[in-house]
Amino acid sequence: MRALAVVPMRGGSKGLPGKNLMKINGEYLVDIVAKTIRTSQKFDTVVCSTDSEAIAKRALEAGLDVPFLRPAEISGDTVPTSAVISHTLQFLEDENHLGFTHVFVFQVTSPFVTVDLIKQAFEIFESDNNVDSVICGTAVSDKYHAYYQFGIDSGGLVRSAVKGAAPKRRQDLPKRFVRCGNLYATRVPSLKANRSLVSGNVRAIIVEPQFSLDIDSAEDLKEANERLRKVHGTK
Repeated sequence: MRALAVVPMRGGSKGLPGKNLMKINGEYLVDIVAKTIRTSQKFDTVVCSTDSEAIAKRALEAGLDVPFLRPAEISGDTVPTSAVISHTLQFLEDENHLGFTHVFVFQVTSPFVTVDLIKQAFEIFESDNNVDSVICGTAVSDKYHAYYQFGIDSGGLVRSAVKGAAPKRRQDLPKRFVRCGNLYATRVPSLKANRSLVSGNVRAIIVEPQFSLDIDSAEDLKEANERLRKVHGTK
């Protein structure tokens, strides 16, 4: 495997302005994630893709390579992450003559990635050639289970989210999971063919709910301070 790690950080943010340059527990988010990536010692190249000079400076100080500033046409809030990663791969291939078999994506607003998660993802790829992508997920609480969810149709009537009656006992409910952003990983040929970070045969690494927070609001940032202490064993 030749693995590339990409940390995409856009300068603009509507939900929580400036979130990519924020700190929790006195550390920049990018420093926390970069430290975990480096400690894993699994990647041939680790880069940051950003359109912001301030973020580029912080990323360099965190030990990431910043070989370019992202072009404006792939820097808007509607641009899919897959386009950002494809641009990074193409740049490294054209300008640095570097090729990769796998690409991992780490979001600094999902700071609960651990070295163990990274190693698990590598082990999945190495043990099964049929796996195209790896994601992280966490179990959905029973009280929010799909069997209890409903939608409302155009006529205002309730429609169950799942066909069929729910099991009578809560413990008999089938397990359901929701994606979280600790890491995304995919084979490069799959990304190029499908233009998606998640496609083909997908495996999931399940993480505990308390370590699956994605920071999108001031409340999330406050919660992350408490949770990160548990992940890294600090007080």
